[in-house]
Amino acid sequence: MYIKCSFLFLQLFTLLIQLFLCKNVKESNDEKCGVPHVKIDFNKRIVGGEPARLHSWPWQARLLKYSSNHSAVDICGGTIISSQYVVTAAHCVWNKEKNKSENASRYLVIAGDHDRLSEWDGETQNVSLEYIEAHPDYNYNSSLNDIAILKLVTDLKFNENVSKCCISSTPPVKNEFCLATGWGVTQKVTESKDFLRQVNLPIISTKLCRSVYFGDKVKSGMFCAGYKRGGKDTCQGDSGGPLVCKRSGVWFLTGITSWGVGCAEPNSPGVYTEVSDYVQWIQSVVKIYKIMQT
Repeated sequence: MYIKCSFLFLQLFTLLIQLFLCKNVKESNDEKCGVPHVKIDFNKRIVGGEPARLHSWPWQARLLKYSSNHSAVDICGGTIISSQYVVTAAHCVWNKEKNKSENASRYLVIAGDHDRLSEWDGETQNVSLEYIEAHPDYNYNSSLNDIAILKLVTDLKFNENVSKCCISSTPPVKNEFCLATGWGVTQKVTESKDFLRQVNLPIISTKLCRSVYFGDKVKSGMFCAGYKRGGKDTCQGDSGGPLVCKRSGVWFLTGITSWGVGCAEPNSPGVYTEVSDYVQWIQSVVKIYKIMQT
């Protein structure tokens, strides 16, 4: 009887150890997403947006392309969705002459940055690309399926300055205020700003955007955000970057900056790739442990 009880106790103890180990493995592989370490204030109404707080958008990435003289130039933004992958717009990495994505060796991703021209804002992580996976049905002329996945050569190290964004599996909601970020142009004929900026934008219904603004140029997998009066918008250099919406205290990647007519012009909102339409495709490419969804 004593031997039998000891054996049962040993089995129970082994089971508890296994459950504990499994729990720790799950927790270590399931980092939080969409929750910055810095409090975000996006209620201000500053025309054209405002500078972001330092490291308030830790999933924001810079995408640079090497020029013929081997210097790296900012071309787009991107969103970190795991330690190995960044999502951006397909047009940022597209060779329209060859009608395919560019060679991955021509690009560099920088994570954890805020002020592009100084190092006071903390250590950045500069990572080359292993490969580029543009959506197989991307159309450069119509901007249909304007989304691409960038696989990094080495994993990003998540910390207070670098972390991943959650991915939204639900469409944006009409009149919901969401927030776009980037280092793009802030006014016409001006240089891109060196500090990361943010702008809050209301979601426009697709029906309204088609009937009032862009007609059938707004395809399936796109949505509009912005103001009828203009004044706030994303612009050149912001392409590929995130438009995120806050739900239950968590930020979700809802849109990817894609295209527009001018910048912050009246009756000309920005057009974004609707991420929820591409969740299955993203998962098929990324195959990460878990993507938190709405």
